[in-house]
Amino acid sequence: MSGAGIVFSELAGAFDVNSCVNLTMPETLDLLKPVDSTLEACVPELKKVNDLSSSVASKINGALSTLSGAEIGNEGKYELSRVTYNLSGKEIKVEGVILARHVYGEIKEQIPVPVTKYRKEQFPVTVTKYRKEKVPVTVMKTQTKRVPYIEMESRCVLSIGGKCRKRVDVPVDKWREVTVKVPVVEMQWKNVPYPDVEMQWKNVPYPDVEMQWRTIQPPPISATCNYTYIYNLTTSESTPTISCGQGGIGNLTINASALARVLNGEVPSLGSIVAAVNMIPPGVTDKSDDTYDQIRSQQSGAEPGSQTSTYFSSRSFVEWASTKNLATNLILSGVTGGALSSQLMLELEEKIKSEFIFFSQFATQVGAEIALEQFLELAKTGSLSIPSLGSVEFKVVNVPVNRVMCVTGTDKCNPPVPEPRIGFAIKLKKT
Repeated sequence: MSGAGIVFSELAGAFDVNSCVNLTMPETLDLLKPVDSTLEACVPELKKVNDLSSSVASKINGALSTLSGAEIGNEGKYELSRVTYNLSGKEIKVEGVILARHVYGEIKEQIPVPVTKYRKEQFPVTVTKYRKEKVPVTVMKTQTKRVPYIEMESRCVLSIGGKCRKRVDVPVDKWREVTVKVPVVEMQWKNVPYPDVEMQWKNVPYPDVEMQWRTIQPPPISATCNYTYIYNLTTSESTPTISCGQGGIGNLTINASALARVLNGEVPSLGSIVAAVNMIPPGVTDKSDDTYDQIRSQQSGAEPGSQTSTYFSSRSFVEWASTKNLATNLILSGVTGGALSSQLMLELEEKIKSEFIFFSQFATQVGAEIALEQFLELAKTGSLSIPSLGSVEFKVVNVPVNRVMCVTGTDKCNPPVPEPRIGFAIKLKKT
């Protein structure tokens, strides 16, 4: 249960007090909007804040316009999104967008332009030529040949008394002349092809560069930076710079001292009026006990003969890391010492990164150097060995607010309600 959101119904039932005791107080006020009329009736001092709401945006925008740390270009501008005041944490949060943009005018310039040109060049070309040569040629010629053949002749095979008594036909080899065509090889003149090379002219393309004039419109350079600036009115702790990283127009880093001056009251009393508003309704007194100073003193105390220094988390971190921003079961699971649970790291990582700014200043004072990555790893593991420092310890600490509400002018109070908050202590060896 958060201090800003307490419902005083138990007191109203036990005691006859103003009806405003039953009012549920908001956790934050939007400083850019008028305060709700019912809330203003129960907390008259809010009228001072209400009267300022119309000028808050112009004051902060005026401060933003003086910031020299952001180069936003010739068409850059700031847009204010929200300005809220956290009632229990006493923090003012400024949220906005930096729209960095630089537009260049048209310019004429000569630029090299690639072109294709042609020139005559001689190249060797293979051609076919002919020449007279004697070559063997087969031709058919007529020739007379003697060709054998067989003819049947009658022969006497039996002769008696000089007379042939028996004759028979027998084959007889004979010859005759015939005309035939036969192949004959002769040497004849013919046109015979042969390869040769001639030089011929051709148009050959080649690359060249010509200087030509052109009008160009350089593209605009732009970058968008969503930023959040937090200022604690109680401790004066604030974000010293707002870094948006590297954008198209350069490294966007805002020196936030001008915002601090506005919110601390140098521009007529915005910070002081908001911080002075008593958000407890008439008829009720808040007698809560904030244990931050006591526990910080206990954790930061030097051990006799020890060469260690202890950093304890800032008040703004502890006030943020409470039940109003984290689920109660996560708070209760993470206040027994050691590292942060993985669930808590998911909830707290961005806030821990902001806390590193204050821790690094402390570490520099005691001669220690720890990078942001090591700082986050330390929160996840509970201890880390760093060559220049040895073993560095991280311990989660419960820093409760014992919430007590009493009827004004009496000793009648409701029982204390401890509201857990997370803090942490880091022990460093002196170098």
